[in-house]
Amino acid sequence: MILGVGSGWNNEELSAFGLPFDQRASRFEESFEIIRRLLAGEHVTLHGRLYQADGAVLYPRPARSPSTQSHGPGALSLPVARSPPLGG
Repeated sequence: MILGVGSGWNNEELSAFGLPFDQRASRFEESFEIIRRLLAGEHVTLHGRLYQADGAVLYPRPARSPSTQSHGPGALSLPVARSPPLGG
């Protein structure tokens, strides 16, 4: 499975969804933390600044251990650089 994620780059698109452009890095980091933990098989409880999860779980679990790879123009962006690897 390939899951493409990004923090967004276009202010007009983010504004259309009511999302402040200056929160895109923190929004990406917090949501990616939830995704990373779900893919690792954890039951996720997180009460962050932007997202809340109480015992969230992902089924079916991935058949293989997740790994991360960065591709494309955003591969070196600040949010990706700050993201922890999926494996731990």
